[in-house]
Amino acid sequence: GATTFLQGLDQGSIVADVGCGDGKYFPAIWEAGSYVIGFDMSRPLLKTAFHQSLEVPESRQVSPHRRHLSSKPAVAVGDCMHVPLRDKSCDAAVCIAVMHHLSTEERRIRCMQELVRIVKVGGLINVQAWAMDQEENSRRRFDATDVFVPFN
Repeated sequence: GATTFLQGLDQGSIVADVGCGDGKYFPAIWEAGSYVIGFDMSRPLLKTAFHQSLEVPESRQVSPHRRHLSSKPAVAVGDCMHVPLRDKSCDAAVCIAVMHHLSTEERRIRCMQELVRIVKVGGLINVQAWAMDQEENSRRRFDATDVFVPFN
């Protein structure tokens, strides 16, 4: 998954997390020795990326020797179809659980074009979308293969 992808990046990589929400994958990026720039449309979700409670799940904990990377995450309100970064400015990009929030195929393609634009030639991009087939105990069920999930 995303964590395995992030662990495979070179140390010191600059990673764009497009649609980062609350920064769920920031700890995995920091643990890999990389730097993150997170973007999301939701300012309230971005604000939560700054506040780590004492009861952080093990998967979101940052090792003491990596805490300097996590002291102040670089985040901005941003649209995945118009990412506010220069061309070829990142070594990698992740876009996890975003595509189902984009209402048309054109918007999804535009998002993919933005990811390609901001990542250096030879860089890596990881896009993950919800699957139609879910585990039996999943709370997500889909009636069709192309489903728009409104963000409220």
